[in-house]
Amino acid sequence: MKRKISLLLAVVGALTFFASCSKRVPQQSEQGADEIDYSQFDAETEATLKISIQSYDNEEALIRSVAEVFQEKYPKVEIKIDRMSGELSSTLMSYYNAEANAPGTMPDIWFSTSFNMLALSKKNIMLNMDPYLEAASSQNLFDVNEYVPEYWTLGKKNFTNEQLMVPRSADRVVVHSNIDIIKKAQAWCTGQHKTDADFLAGEVGQSQWITDGYIEDASAAVDIMGRLKNGWTWEDYLYVLYWCRQYYDSIGWTAAKGYYLVDAYLNWEANYNPIFEAMGVKYFNDDGSFNTDTENWQRALDMIKFLIAQGFSAPFKGGSAGFTGGKGVFLIHSQAMAITLSKLQALDAYKNVTDMSEVFDIYTFPLIEYNDTPKIGAGIAGYSVYKNSRNRELAMLFLLEIISARGQTAMADVGINYPSIRVDMQNTKAPWAEKYSAYNMEAYIWGQEYTCATDYFLAHEPEYASDIMEAVQTMISSYADGTKGLSTVLNNCKDDIEYYLSF
Repeated sequence: MKRKISLLLAVVGALTFFASCSKRVPQQSEQGADEIDYSQFDAETEATLKISIQSYDNEEALIRSVAEVFQEKYPKVEIKIDRMSGELSSTLMSYYNAEANAPGTMPDIWFSTSFNMLALSKKNIMLNMDPYLEAASSQNLFDVNEYVPEYWTLGKKNFTNEQLMVPRSADRVVVHSNIDIIKKAQAWCTGQHKTDADFLAGEVGQSQWITDGYIEDASAAVDIMGRLKNGWTWEDYLYVLYWCRQYYDSIGWTAAKGYYLVDAYLNWEANYNPIFEAMGVKYFNDDGSFNTDTENWQRALDMIKFLIAQGFSAPFKGGSAGFTGGKGVFLIHSQAMAITLSKLQALDAYKNVTDMSEVFDIYTFPLIEYNDTPKIGAGIAGYSVYKNSRNRELAMLFLLEIISARGQTAMADVGINYPSIRVDMQNTKAPWAEKYSAYNMEAYIWGQEYTCATDYFLAHEPEYASDIMEAVQTMISSYADGTKGLSTVLNNCKDDIEYYLSF
């Protein structure tokens, strides 16, 4: 009996200890727009803003450039940069879980993407910015009409409700292109006297992806460079890839040896979703169940599989084109072209090149017109505010500086040229583009009507977004690499999603 009592006391003691350690995070009361006065902050304001960013030098350069502008107004506000490692959503939740026992762990502001914002929207840690923006508007510090609505909306919960994130840029998928390699492929075709009849006789020309009438004159000499332009089509894209593949093979750079043409990032939602949307794919049925109709998915998934089967893109199981290493023809991404350019400039192969526009350029994502609904992937990167921050108003002033004309110019001045979120900077004369006038910067803003955000996972609660996306990615890779049939991968995806939704 004595032993049982001792054991009971030990358990009670342990529970008491853990209860004492399990403090609650202090909650800040909500504020209405009429309670928020930004004029209370001036040059004498003393505070520290902790800003968590992804662990990239480029992002730190951007945020520090804005900090310099901000500190001209508020010189006594310290900006403390915290570099997050790991996946954004899980890292922030680990910060939040540690906050009660280690106050200050949570940042006042953090970097996010539209996807991460959605994934965190049910966690009750992000500030609803609506009253703060309303107050800023009434105090002549903000006008929502100054920002591109298609991108501003992507910072809203479910893309329709309260503002949970302020975009720092309008990110759009473009095709980073190695013009040097393409010119060499063109020269090879010319030297071999290749014509469009040769293209039509090849596997790509014979495929379902080349429509009747695409080639108007089969006797015409191959013209690769003529295909490269804003608004080029998927057929143009395949045409260029076909001839570049022929050129690679002729110099021994075969797919069998690991030489691929395009870093297509086909398992990234900003790239695969425009393909699916353009082909009319319906991810979910009206009752929320995953759509396993093979007819719905067949052509869209076959488009991706075809790129791999032809040796254009590496299989999902491994390999890459190595675009930034100077080996690949294309890189399909929303990355700022200045980042890609700097990586190419650092290569020995191009160290003596004085005009890099002869080596590198960008073009729009190829328009998929088979269903007459072409799409171009887009999203935003930006910043959210911690709802329990003691510096909420000051944090919002910092975000307003990010999207101000001076803030956007400051970011461009450090050489990271993401397209601006501002309407008045949606042109190639704006600071984000003007330093790169030798390049096709119009690609980032051409054809805004084709802009396509990834929102298919909103068929269910945002907390399931990551899991749903993982299931879809597994479906794509399993089918495209040829390991499983279409019906099998569709049903596996359905089962995976139902499993995730059961929790």
